[in-house]
Amino acid sequence: MNFLARSTDTYVKIMENPYIATQDNFCEGLWATPSNQCILGINYAVAKTKKQFFHDGSTVLDQTNAFDLAEIDNANLGQINLIKVSSFCGPGSLIWGYDIAKAERITLSHLSTALDNEISIYCLDPLADAFKQLTGTVAAPRFPFFPGSHVPCAAKSIIKEGDTHIYVAQGLAIPFDREKNACLLMEDFGNLPKFIHNKRAYTDDILLNLARSILQIGQNQQVNYKECWLGIKDLQVGVDEVGCALAADPYLKIAKKAFIKGIDKISIDQWSAQVEPIDRT
Repeated sequence: MNFLARSTDTYVKIMENPYIATQDNFCEGLWATPSNQCILGINYAVAKTKKQFFHDGSTVLDQTNAFDLAEIDNANLGQINLIKVSSFCGPGSLIWGYDIAKAERITLSHLSTALDNEISIYCLDPLADAFKQLTGTVAAPRFPFFPGSHVPCAAKSIIKEGDTHIYVAQGLAIPFDREKNACLLMEDFGNLPKFIHNKRAYTDDILLNLARSILQIGQNQQVNYKECWLGIKDLQVGVDEVGCALAADPYLKIAKKAFIKGIDKISIDQWSAQVEPIDRT
């Protein structure tokens, strides 16, 4: 399905389409323009900080610092008003790295075999890396969010203190019929054991349960999914540290200069090579 062709006929119309922000060089949240059509960015991260702003009655400031670092650990979600919403990307919306500026497909065949289901399973990391290329980083911004933007995100997080091992796992499910059904985001968070004999096998089990939960949601909602993209990140947190595991997938409008001609037909690397560099000096 080609949403771009359905909503526009020419490049001129594309530049006026509902996926575009009001800013040339900045992305904005879904509500920056009247249309409910948007682009979904895939983003999940782990980060930690030394405990330094605490006292006997509170560690809130250190927790906030850990959360803030997680917001900018992968894609640059800095300086936004993050609004937590649910995890469905509906018909007419696009996924960055999947529908446009397309990322590499890395098949996780061992998980497909273990799942004993016909659904195709891919690694989620390339989609998250593609979104990072869109926003850039704090040190090297590309098309970050306009400072102070109100950005709805499919967001969940955990913050842990002390000697622990945290993780965030995320899945993205693509339905067969995107005209009638929404894509689904599913998140999982928690602790890994301090000592794991086979970490790969342990985290694979987490991803398999994530996929099974997605299929169960599909059964509940009577939606058939054709693809499932899965990813997991983990982090050791020391005794004097605070860590955050975060999934924050923004529903956004992308900067005008980021939306180039033929964006639905090129790879993320081709997009990156073609897009006009933004002078931030």
